[in-house]
Amino acid sequence: MQQNKTIRSSEHLRRSISNIATDEPLARFVDFLKPLSANSKFLVIDEFYPAARTPTGVAPSMYKRLLRRHRVDDLKGRLKAFNDIHSSYFRRLDQLQSHFPNLIRHNTSAPLCAEQKGWCWWYNRRNLHAYFTDNAHFTPDGLELQRASYKKIVDELIPALKNRNNTVIH
Repeated sequence: MQQNKTIRSSEHLRRSISNIATDEPLARFVDFLKPLSANSKFLVIDEFYPAARTPTGVAPSMYKRLLRRHRVDDLKGRLKAFNDIHSSYFRRLDQLQSHFPNLIRHNTSAPLCAEQKGWCWWYNRRNLHAYFTDNAHFTPDGLELQRASYKKIVDELIPALKNRNNTVIH
């Protein structure tokens, strides 16, 4: 029986690329994914999302600031800056579909960056709940923000798993 796997992308995919055709981090990642792909109906990769940068983490920073009645509206990041910093990573991920037709990429940054064009907020501006406990791990509010995108993947996978033709989702 084939298993269904969800994996997270690796940091080494962020290194700069000199030639994508001979790129070692991509080749290593493809080799890593081959047995998973061969033994799975689908591979779901959570793409990197913009992570906050605060000295103590978003939730503790917000707590301290709100107690002192300090501003929190700077707890955000530019989507373009994130995409620029991770351009090599996304370029490598773009190559994976040709190796793995059963690959599904989950854009985890979309929910974080949907509220205001060009910005990714580290907290819910309506209720002032942080999306991150530290600078990278979601709080329950951050996980709730991701719920719809995960549900969409699951809702598309269930019928595909039942379909004997194993239709691939993109």
